[in-house]
Amino acid sequence: MPDFPRKSHDEFFKASFGRLEIARDYLEQLLPQDVHQTLDLSQLERMNGAWVTPELEEYFSDVIYRCPLKEGKSKVWISFLFEHKSAPDGFPHLQLLRYLLDAWQEQHKQKQPLSPIVPIVVYHGLRKWRKRDLSSYFGKSLPQSLLPFLPRFDYVLTSVQTLSDEQILELKKGLLINALLMLKHIWKPQFILKNPELIFVNLEPQNQQVRDFVVSLLAYLFKNTEIAEETVNEFIQQIPDGLNNNAMSTYDMT
Repeated sequence: MPDFPRKSHDEFFKASFGRLEIARDYLEQLLPQDVHQTLDLSQLERMNGAWVTPELEEYFSDVIYRCPLKEGKSKVWISFLFEHKSAPDGFPHLQLLRYLLDAWQEQHKQKQPLSPIVPIVVYHGLRKWRKRDLSSYFGKSLPQSLLPFLPRFDYVLTSVQTLSDEQILELKKGLLINALLMLKHIWKPQFILKNPELIFVNLEPQNQQVRDFVVSLLAYLFKNTEIAEETVNEFIQQIPDGLNNNAMSTYDMT
């Protein structure tokens, strides 16, 4: 199995989850229901580069949103950090904790009220992700009396490989479906080449934003696939009409 560069995965993740409509669809459909019900997603907004220090730039995908809670006398904002992983991480809390502390320190420095931050890990690697509590990092022999002195926080995990194509297609129509399908099948590009109607499902060719997103889908595929020009031409012909106009030029640029 080829080991594609992490950077190409991160680029596609940012191009996808950096889109407001994809982030909103994710939060509406894949967040825990009790969290989703507290949010006013009509006011969801992207926070470009917020709180990520130069030291953390290489570690974080840096896709951050915030929105207010529905209820309360004053507006209370909650932030969401979308972090992408293409390989399992045995200690994700350590990386996420660095981000949380930097964010809260920056808010305090700017004399802003501290806001809750929900870390979201979108994982699409082939190996199983083992989610565990931070306290397990310290071994099974840790006395219970010491647990109160350890930080405790959770993160939302979406392991794309555990979702069937049918489950993804059942999500509310939107670009989130196409992004998740591409992330899931990028490890087996021949499947994508043989089933373009699945990856490019429910896309409106008359929409310029959709056409721009299709370029991102194609660039991600071509960057991670050794594919002959003849095969590319056959593949492009199978892409729904109106979505394949820039396919060949995208291939030439990758």
